Amino acid sequence: MDFEKFIGAAAEQVKHGAFLVTGQEANPMTIGWCLWGRVWERPVCTVFVRKSRYSHELIEGGKFTVSVPAPGTFKKELAFCGSRSGRDTDKLKDMGMARLKLSDEGIDGIEGCAVHFECKVLFKCEMGLKNLNSKIRDRFYGPDETVPGKDPHTIYFGEIVAVHSGQ
Repeated sequence: MDFEKFIGAAAEQVKHGAFLVTGQEANPMTIGWCLWGRVWERPVCTVFVRKSRYSHELIEGGKFTVSVPAPGTFKKELAFCGSRSGRDTDKLKDMGMARLKLSDEGIDGIEGCAVHFECKVLFKCEMGLKNLNSKIRDRFYGPDETVPGKDPHTIYFGEIVAVHSGQ
């Protein structure tokens, strides 16, 4: 699998948003942080999910897909999926988006995206905020770590089991 050829464009786009898709119902959550590379001699996609998010419950199933839109597309959908919880709404239905079947064993992607990274969780760890630079901690998690919606992330290292493009 030649996942490296997709990383440059995907990393550029993720700054503007991509979809983390979790659960059998293919719940999309907008992400702006994602890392790709090699760990443990495997191709890996690393994502960050706050414990309070519905996606956190779903990713615990051990699989996820990162669907990366082409530049300039899905702006309205990314904004919507980044501001609503799948606990309360069917984001796909509400935004007229469709699931894209990628394989029989993984999590579906979002139809119309440029590339999809299908992943299986290899490792996860909870962020230890005491070890984080204080300026970053204060900005993203609050100075006293009690700011609502600013709970620590769990970091998921997913082995990229397949890459799908042009669908």
